[in-house]
Amino acid sequence: MLQKIIQSKWFLRLLAVLAFVLFVRLGFWQIHRGELKSSLQKAQTLAALQKPDLLQANETPLPFQNIIVQGQYDDHLIFLDNQHWQHQFGYHVLSPFMTDSGQTILVNRGWVPGDPSRRILPTVKIPKGKQRISGQIWYPPLRNWNIGPQLEIKSNKVAILEQADTVLLEKFLGKKPTAYLLRMSASNQDGFIRIWPETSMSPQRHYGYALQWFAMALTVLILTIILSWRRKNETT
Repeated sequence: MLQKIIQSKWFLRLLAVLAFVLFVRLGFWQIHRGELKSSLQKAQTLAALQKPDLLQANETPLPFQNIIVQGQYDDHLIFLDNQHWQHQFGYHVLSPFMTDSGQTILVNRGWVPGDPSRRILPTVKIPKGKQRISGQIWYPPLRNWNIGPQLEIKSNKVAILEQADTVLLEKFLGKKPTAYLLRMSASNQDGFIRIWPETSMSPQRHYGYALQWFAMALTVLILTIILSWRRKNETT
C-alpha cells in the first residue's frame, strides 16, 4: 500500500511542489541576507570616516562606531578559535579591558598564528598600566550551533572560545562584559594583524546562492512538466 502511494503521480507532484516552494523561499532568504550584508557594509564605510569619540559611562555605542576607551587590561586571555589569515591557522586575541567608567569590554587585539596541532597556544603579553586605545564597535552575530565545547578553559586565566559569545564568558571572567567587542584599530600598539572583514560573507555571494536556489526551483518545475507530459502521452 505504501509503495503504491509513493509511486502515485499525486505523491510525486506533491514532492515536486514542496521542493519548488522550498527552493524559492531559500532563494528569497539569501536575497534578504545579501541586502542585510550590503546595508552593514555601507554602515561600516560611513562609520570609518568619522573621528573616534571617547566612550562615555553607560553609553550604548552603535555598530561600527569609532570610539576611544581609557582604562587597563584584565589579566585574562581569550583565544578566539578557527581564525585564518592568508590560509594560515591562528587565533584572534581577546583581552578584557576595564574602562575608567567601570565597563568591561572585550578588545579584539588582532590575529596571531597558531600551532596547527593545537598543542601549544601562542605566547601573548598583556600590556600593563593605564591604556588609551581606539577601535571600532562590533556586535558579534548570535550563533547557537557549534561542534564541540564552546568554551575550553585552559587555566584560571586562559581559555579558547569557539565564537565571540560575551554571555558565555561572564562566569569565566567573573564579571559581565558588554554585548559588543572593540576591534582595535591598526594605529594602536600592542596589537597584531588587524585587518577586519566587513562581513563574514559578501552580499555578492548571497546573491549567487540565491541564483542557485532559483535555478534548482526552475529545474524542478521543468522536470515536473516534462514528466507529467510524458505520463499523459503514455496513457493516451
